[in-house]
Amino acid sequence: MPASRNDLNAKSSKIAMNQGMICDNLNEEDLTKPDRADQILALARICLGELTNLEYHWRKQRNDGVPVVSESESERFFRFYERNKNISLIIQYLQLFTEKLPDKEEISSAPVNPFSQMISFLDYAIELLSAEDVIEAALGVNRELGLVDHNTSWYYRGRIENIYRDLRERIEPGLQPDKEGYRVLLDVIQDLCCFWFAFRNENRRVVRKSDICLYQLCRLVRIQNKIPPYQKKSIN
Repeated sequence: MPASRNDLNAKSSKIAMNQGMICDNLNEEDLTKPDRADQILALARICLGELTNLEYHWRKQRNDGVPVVSESESERFFRFYERNKNISLIIQYLQLFTEKLPDKEEISSAPVNPFSQMISFLDYAIELLSAEDVIEAALGVNRELGLVDHNTSWYYRGRIENIYRDLRERIEPGLQPDKEGYRVLLDVIQDLCCFWFAFRNENRRVVRKSDICLYQLCRLVRIQNKIPPYQKKSIN
């Protein structure tokens, strides 16, 4: 008999409590200490380096003539490339935002608009949640963890659909580059990170380092620019 949503929610919560909530653990770290802030920025540089290396190896395989087995494999390659590039750009902008949040006046005289660009990067990250190949890849990791079988895949698909709808509604066209607008963008990034932490049942072995990096950079941006702390949402 297939498990009910309540049963699966209870199971996920129990596992998370036993392993410790990653978001809660990260929130306990005091980023106001100068050395800790430097460590977060160093982590960002490491993540950027690793993302660049992954991209290099995939591109080298193609340049060396490693054959593409199928159209779907080719699609996965370009999705992987674009996703890593997008994450790298978000990390770079968050690094910039730790120094100062560009306001309307600064943006009006700048060659690029970092606020609108960040919105476009987040649009892409959110839209990936509706892509079938991304959903299948996420479910594949959970199958390896023993969390998904033919009776429970619907539940995890539902969680992805819920976070997709929630985040899509919050990236509104009217967002402005003020503290409230930046707060919304940071909330979206941290909600997305916390979703993936919870989706993996708080298993640090399979949580992406880049998600931890993004979460901590958002915390640092808030501290440096006096934006209220993140309040985690509950999205089942």
